[in-house]
Amino acid sequence: MDALSVERSFRGDFGIIALHVWMLLRRMREEGIAGKELSQTMYDVFQDDIEQRVYAEGVTVQAGKLLPALEQSFYGSAVRSLSQLILVVGN
Repeated sequence: MDALSVERSFRGDFGIIALHVWMLLRRMREEGIAGKELSQTMYDVFQDDIEQRVYAEGVTVQAGKLLPALEQSFYGSAVRSLSQLILVVGN
């Protein structure tokens, strides 16, 4: 993570993992029904992992609000990444 200048924290880890998962999901969905099913499984594992990381950080009281916010953050990042990819490839 040092090479990317990403801080070693929950937020930094989440950003790198979310980007990696998004790239995998994007690629798997191009593989038909089997790819879509695998991408759903991968996303479910990602969500479970994030939930475990939240609890490992000691967050219990606000976890019910934090987890949906992280999911929204993931989707927002995915949309931004796709937009940037379209701009780069389009030029």
